[in-house]
Amino acid sequence: MNTRYWQYTVAWVTALAWACASPEVSAGPPITEPQSIAFYYGSHVPVAELAHFKQVVLEPGAVTAQELKALRESSQVYAYLSAGEVSRNSAAHPQVQPDWIISENTAWGSDVVDPLHPQVRAFLLAQAKALRQQGYHGLFLDTLDSPLAVPAPPSVVKARTQALVELLRELHQQLPGVKLLLNRGFELFPEAASFASGVVAESLFTGWNAAEERYEPVTETDRAWLQERLTKLRELHGLPVTVIDYLPPAEREQARSVARSIQALGFIPYITNARLDMLGVGPLEIVPRRVLALYDSTEGAAESSSLHRLLALPLESLGYTLDYQDVRGELPGMPLAGRYAGVVAWVSGPSLDKPKALRAWLDQQCDDGVRAALFGELGFIHEPGFLARRGLASVRLEGKVRIGQADGLIGFEAPPAPHARSLPLIQAARADVRVHLSVRDGSNREAAAILSGACGGLAQNPYVLEEGFEGQQRWVLDPFAFLTQALGLEPIPVLDATTENGRRLMVIDIDGEGFGAPAEVPGTPAVGQVLLESLLERHPLPVSLHLPTGTLGTPGLRLLARKTARRIHLEESGSDTPRSAGSLLPAGPHSLTTLAPLIRPGSKERLRATPATRSPHAYSRLTEALAWTGSPRRLTPLVIAHSVSACTTPGGVRALQKLYAWAQAQPALSLWRCEYEDRARGFSQATLARTLDGIWHFRGLGALRTLRLPAVRGWPDLEQSQGVAGFVDAPQGRYVSLTAAEARIVLSAEPSPALRLVWANAPLLSWRRQATTVEVHLRGHLPVTLALTGVAAGCRFTGAAGTVPGVLSGGVTLFHFPTADTGHARLVCF
Repeated sequence: MNTRYWQYTVAWVTALAWACASPEVSAGPPITEPQSIAFYYGSHVPVAELAHFKQVVLEPGAVTAQELKALRESSQVYAYLSAGEVSRNSAAHPQVQPDWIISENTAWGSDVVDPLHPQVRAFLLAQAKALRQQGYHGLFLDTLDSPLAVPAPPSVVKARTQALVELLRELHQQLPGVKLLLNRGFELFPEAASFASGVVAESLFTGWNAAEERYEPVTETDRAWLQERLTKLRELHGLPVTVIDYLPPAEREQARSVARSIQALGFIPYITNARLDMLGVGPLEIVPRRVLALYDSTEGAAESSSLHRLLALPLESLGYTLDYQDVRGELPGMPLAGRYAGVVAWVSGPSLDKPKALRAWLDQQCDDGVRAALFGELGFIHEPGFLARRGLASVRLEGKVRIGQADGLIGFEAPPAPHARSLPLIQAARADVRVHLSVRDGSNREAAAILSGACGGLAQNPYVLEEGFEGQQRWVLDPFAFLTQALGLEPIPVLDATTENGRRLMVIDIDGEGFGAPAEVPGTPAVGQVLLESLLERHPLPVSLHLPTGTLGTPGLRLLARKTARRIHLEESGSDTPRSAGSLLPAGPHSLTTLAPLIRPGSKERLRATPATRSPHAYSRLTEALAWTGSPRRLTPLVIAHSVSACTTPGGVRALQKLYAWAQAQPALSLWRCEYEDRARGFSQATLARTLDGIWHFRGLGALRTLRLPAVRGWPDLEQSQGVAGFVDAPQGRYVSLTAAEARIVLSAEPSPALRLVWANAPLLSWRRQATTVEVHLRGHLPVTLALTGVAAGCRFTGAAGTVPGVLSGGVTLFHFPTADTGHARLVCF
C-alpha cells in the first residue's frame, strides 16, 4: 500500500472517530431551580443527586476529594464544623485539652469547649483554614450556642457571647470569600449579621430526641418561640433561614407535608433522618430512578445473572437503572430511602451462607419504606418472623394441586401451570396482601406463589417463567406490572433511550471481520466490496463498521470512504471489544426473555439492544422481531446488527437487501452506534427531582433527549417549561423532545397550543422559541425533515440552507431541508 493512501484512510477514520466521541451537546439556558439546601453527613456521597441542590452541607470526614471536586461544579458546598462542641469520636478530639472543656453533651457524646480560651479559637481557625484548602465554599457552624447554655455568671456568658462574635469576625477576615452558615446562635445577633450568609435551626415541627433515641413532635410553645426568632432574623437582617426537621425515612409523605408547612412560613425546609445520611425532602426532592439489584454470583458475573437478563430491561422500560450487588456478599449499610426506588433480588443457586443477614437487612428496608421484589429461591422467606412482618403465614398443600386464583398480572406470555414437586408454602394472612397467583389442593387449601404487599413482593420459582425446549423461557408473570406493584413505583416521567425527537432510533452495526475475504459470487470480489455495492450504495443509511485491529489498509476502504461520504463510521476494534451480533432470534414465539437490556453491568457505554442474529437467512425474520419490540411497548431502538460475512453468499445478500429496504422505509432517526451509546450513558447517569409544587427537574442527561410521559401526568406546558421543544402522542406513550442536558418540566391538564416540534429525523442541537417563531439547528446523517405544529400558513425557514418552505401534511407542517445539517435556521412567517 502506498503511504499517501494509508495517511488518507487513517486521517478519515480518525476524523470520524473524533466526531463521534465528541458530540456537540447544547447546554441550553440555565434552568430555573428553587432556593434549596441539602445536609448529607453519610459516606458514599450521591454526587449526581445532590447536584440538584444549590447548597450542600457535608461532613468532611465522610467525603472523598473526588466527590467534593465533582459536587463543587454544580453546588455551593459547605463543610460541617462544630464550633461549640467536639465529638469524642472525631479525629480532632485528641487535640482537646482538659482545660478547654466547660461541660459535656451526654446525649451526643461530645465535650463543650470554652470560646474564651485562646487555644480553642486557634483550634477552630486551623480547622476552618484546612477545610478551605480542601475546596469548600463555606462552613456550616454548628453548636454555636452550646457554650452559652452552660450555667455561668451573666458576665461570663456575655464574654463567651462576644468571643463567639469575634470568632466569626476572624473567620470572615482570614478566609475572605468563605460563606458562614450559622446553626441558631441567636444570642450573637445583631453583631453576627454582617458575617453570616444564612441561619439554620432544627426541629420546628418534628425533632429527634437524642437522649431517648426517638422522633417526636415539637410542642406548640417551643415552636412558637423558635418561629418568632427565625422570623425576626429574616425580617431584620434579610438572611435566608433554613429549618431542618427530623422524621423516620419511611415517613416520606409526612416529610413533604412538614416541608410545605415550613415553606409557607417563608423558610427553606429540609426534612431528613436523625443521622442526616439520607436524601431528604426540601423545596426540591430527589425522585430515585436507581434500583439496587441483588444478583446471585453462583450464576457468574452480574451480566450472566437471571436478574440482569430478565429484570433489567423491564425496569429500564419503566425509566429505572440498576446498581448491582452480589446477594452473597456484603450488603450496603447506608440508608436506601431517597436514594433507591427499591430493591430487586433473584437467587437461583444454593442456599445462602448468611440468610439471617439478608433477612435482617430486608426487614430494615421495610422499616425504612424501601420495598423489595424477591424472585427465585429464598429459603428464609418461610421463617415465621419474616412471614408475620409481611402479613403472611405458612401453609402446606397435600395431594393433587391445581391453579387457584390468577389476576391480570398472570399469563403475560404463557399460562400458569401447577408444579406438584415445587409447591409454594405460604399464604396471605392480612387483607393488604395481594395474591397474584395461587395453587390449591383437593381440600381447597390455598398457597400463594406470587404476591405483593407493603414490604414489596415475592415471585417464587417455578411459577414466574415457563421453561421450554432447549432452555427457552417465557414470562408467566407480567414483569412490568409486578415490579410497579411490588416496588410501589409511581408514574414518573420516564427517560427513554429508544426514541428521539418523536422518532424511533435506528442503529445499523456491522462487524467488519473478514472485510477483505473473497465472496461466493461471480468474480469473487472481496466481501467488503459486495457490502458496499449491494447494500451501502443502494441504501443511504448511517452505518457503524467495526474493523479488526490492523485492517485499516484493507483494499476497498478508500472506495468505501469516497462513495459513502460521511455516512459510515469506521472504528478499529481490539480483541476485547464486544462483537455487535447478539443472541439468535428465537425459533418459537417472541419473548421478552430473549431481549438484552440497554445497560451492561460494568460497561455502561456499550450498546446491548437486540435482537440480532448470526444466520444470514434469518434476516428475513428480523423485521418481524424489530416490529414486535416496538409495540405495544417500544422496548428497544431499531438495531440491525450483522457481520460483513453475511454478504458472502447471494442468499445472504438478498436477505440483507430486503432488510435494508425495510429499514430505509421506517420513520426513524438514524445514529451511529457510538452516538447511541452517548444516549445510553445519559440514561444511566441522569437524575430526577421534583419540587413541592410538582415541577420536574432533570440533570445529567448527556446526549439523551427524550422522556415519555404517563398519560395521567398530562402534557408539558411549553410556555413555563424549560428545555422542551415539543411532544408527540404515539400508541406507546407521550414522547417529549428535550433540547439540552437539563430540563424543567411543568405539567398541564391540557395540551399547549404553542408552536412545537412534533418530530424530526435528526438530532436537535439548538431550539429557541419566541412567540410564533423559532430558531433551530439540527444535524444528522441524512437530509433533515422536521414537522411542526402551531405554525401559520406561509411560514418558511431561512438560513445557511437557503429558504425552506413549509408543506401542510396530516395536521403538521413539514420542512424538508436539502442537507443533513440545517445550520442555524429561523422560522419566518408572512
